[in-house]
Amino acid sequence: ACVLACVVMIAILFPSHSRAFAARLLLKKRDYPTRTQIVEILINDQPLLDSQSARVVEGTPLSIAARVSGILPTTGTVVIESVTSEDATSLVITRVGVATDNGWATYRASGPKLKEDATFTARLGDARSDPIRLAVVHRPIVGVTIEATPPEYAQGTLAPEATQERYVNFLRGSAISFRLRCTNGKLLQSAMLEWANESASGTVSFSPPDAGALLWQLPSYAAPFQRLTEALKFATNVVDEDGLSMLQPIEGRIEVRPDQSPIGSLRTEHHLVVPTAQPVMRYEASDDFGISRLVIEVSRERSGDVSFAKTVELLTTETGGTTVDAKVAGEVPVDLTDIDLRNGDRVLVRLVATDERGEWPSAS
Repeated sequence: ACVLACVVMIAILFPSHSRAFAARLLLKKRDYPTRTQIVEILINDQPLLDSQSARVVEGTPLSIAARVSGILPTTGTVVIESVTSEDATSLVITRVGVATDNGWATYRASGPKLKEDATFTARLGDARSDPIRLAVVHRPIVGVTIEATPPEYAQGTLAPEATQERYVNFLRGSAISFRLRCTNGKLLQSAMLEWANESASGTVSFSPPDAGALLWQLPSYAAPFQRLTEALKFATNVVDEDGLSMLQPIEGRIEVRPDQSPIGSLRTEHHLVVPTAQPVMRYEASDDFGISRLVIEVSRERSGDVSFAKTVELLTTETGGTTVDAKVAGEVPVDLTDIDLRNGDRVLVRLVATDERGEWPSAS
């Protein structure tokens, strides 16, 4: 009877402790009352999803707030521990204002930018929160591939290119396309590409081939990518299923690589000739994508005056002689009987090579 009376007396004097003790006897989780009570915890100014978890965005500074009642200490401690490693961070959480009418005060601490899931526990006075799970919501990770299809005249020599480099150069006239893929498996809501060159700027939307696709691409008609004529810079960003974007857009620049002009050489072993001579000329010309026309121009110099005399055709488009060979070489006799040579005249010869550029103006 005496023991029972003592138990009743304790229950009357310490009801909260008695309820906690009884709950523990029933294997229920219950903390003993403390003089300091942690009423509510907020992560980035948002209440917890439930009593033990919160979602935080990858790379966002962590803000922790606690509403506390009872005996109000000046500071407390927050311990953040990684769930995948032994890394831990201890922070000071500080009271930022006086108690409100209901006896609460607010405490705040600033934490690190989380990259992986973690747990944290707050300690204020004699109160300790249950471990709270911080589930990191990852931002989209995107890879961009740039593809270039060379102009038709160069396709026999130059293969299409595909690269993930951001600063590239492609042959003038190439058709450019962009593809992006979310590499960490997040579905995208939208994807945009902003571009600018010296004459214009714009924004183009990527589109997926079907719902749920991780690979998105620009429409084939998107200007100015149908034909690359001047350098342009670009920036790509996306919005994923959680409404998140990359911390930094993917930026780059595409330079225009010009088609090089052809080069050639002309030589002969005959440097003194008679007016009826036919000196043999050995010629050689090369170009990165082929020669469309190759001629020898013959001029006559008399008493300091130079006049054009004749042209010797070696390769012409009119005769179907266009070649995609990068190099053309041979020899040809040049008949001088029809240019009215006299003693003391000089004969000037020049090799003129014109390259093949399809619809683009050729260069010699």
